[in-house]
Amino acid sequence: MPSLHDKPGTRVVDAGAADQQRQARTVLGLCLDEVLALLASWPDGAVCATQDASGLISFWRPPLSAVSATQAGEAGSCIHACYLDAKDPVLAIDWATAIGLRPADE
Repeated sequence: MPSLHDKPGTRVVDAGAADQQRQARTVLGLCLDEVLALLASWPDGAVCATQDASGLISFWRPPLSAVSATQAGEAGSCIHACYLDAKDPVLAIDWATAIGLRPADE
C-alpha cells in the first residue's frame, strides 16, 4: 500500500488509544471530502471514510451499511484509522454526518 503521508504538507499517523482523547480543531470551510483530498492515498480495500469528533479519520470496506451502523455506535468494518495531522488534528465541518467516498482515480 502506498504511504498515506507522501503528499507535501500533510502528516498522517496511525491512531493509538491515547490519541482518542485528542481535541480536534475545526477548519472553517473544509468539508470531509476536502479534508480527505489532502491525503496522498487511501488504504487498499477502503471504499469510504468517516471522521469522529477528535479528528480521527476511519476508512471502511463494504458493506457500506456497516458504516452508518458504526457511526451510531455499533461494530463495523474499519480497516484503517489515522489523523491528517496528529499534532494539530483537522476536523471537517460536516464530520458528524458526512461519509466520504473513495475518489474514482484512487
